[in-house]
Amino acid sequence: MADKRQAAKIYTWSLDTKVTPQIGVQLSSNERRFRGDKGVPLEGYDLLLKGRYRFVVKLIVGFKKSNNSDNIACYDGTGYMISQDLLVTAAHLVYDRKEGLGNVVYVKAIAGYKTDKAESRYGTRVAMPNEYRLEFDNSGLRTHDVTHDVTHDVAFVRLDKKFNGITPGKYEETPEKLNEELHIVGYPSDKAGGREKTISSYRVECDVAKHGTLLHRISTHEGNSGSPVFRRVEKQKGKVPEDLVIIATHTCVLGEGMNSAVPIGGADHRRISFKTYEKFFDTFDTLPKGGANRAWIYSHPPRKFDFKLDEQTPLRRKKKAERERKRRASIPFSHRS
Repeated sequence: MADKRQAAKIYTWSLDTKVTPQIGVQLSSNERRFRGDKGVPLEGYDLLLKGRYRFVVKLIVGFKKSNNSDNIACYDGTGYMISQDLLVTAAHLVYDRKEGLGNVVYVKAIAGYKTDKAESRYGTRVAMPNEYRLEFDNSGLRTHDVTHDVTHDVAFVRLDKKFNGITPGKYEETPEKLNEELHIVGYPSDKAGGREKTISSYRVECDVAKHGTLLHRISTHEGNSGSPVFRRVEKQKGKVPEDLVIIATHTCVLGEGMNSAVPIGGADHRRISFKTYEKFFDTFDTLPKGGANRAWIYSHPPRKFDFKLDEQTPLRRKKKAERERKRRASIPFSHRS
């Protein structure tokens, strides 16, 4: 019987761990703070080896300012580990739609940021929903709006090696409806306000099935993009009476008075499934070495993984479109198709 589930198309590219950023700039704020809430600073032991939130990591990402430039614009954000070498973050931290910079070229993840047990790792490959990627027609024009896509704003980064003393975060599929207190842990970059590592909480009532995203009023700050959104669940066994489980990835402010987070999906692919991306990275490692550093689109299902080579940058698409226009212009009008 044919698999009737909706296919998940994944856009992926490799990173160069030897890249050294030369300039640093701040990403414009796309966060919302409510009720004057500054967030509660995390205790240092939560970030040390085997600390409760050590799997939540500080991210430094870099984009080339132009195809012919070695200058790299650096931004910061948050990510969280779901396995020993795979992290989740917001797609807009690794793929720039607004300025057209496209793929990130550099990702640095720091566990235990600003503690004496801080460790750094570097991204080697990025994967994200193909729907978040900008597409161009034959004339080099964008085929859809570049406004923020809150339903697909999530990405996955494979690291060059494992962190020490990290227990990956537990996650589960986002409930269809929520009416409970939720929590966000992240690395706001508002250094002047003394906020480096915080946890913010607020009661959230949201019909996730209706909106397609998790709308919330948990206060966030610049640098919180990519932070995990937790709910509290009671543990049936063990000494700890309750535990925190990840149910979404915080992304940005959405309209007036509301923040947004990308829900976690299941096997039906109506939302973004973490299991699909974990399987993708395991599968990609088995591909032939040739072309491994190119950009690809991966479809899952069908059962046989369908990898299709895709042009990597908007500039390359524009050049291809220009060549096609010149070719057609050289053909006599009566012979054109």
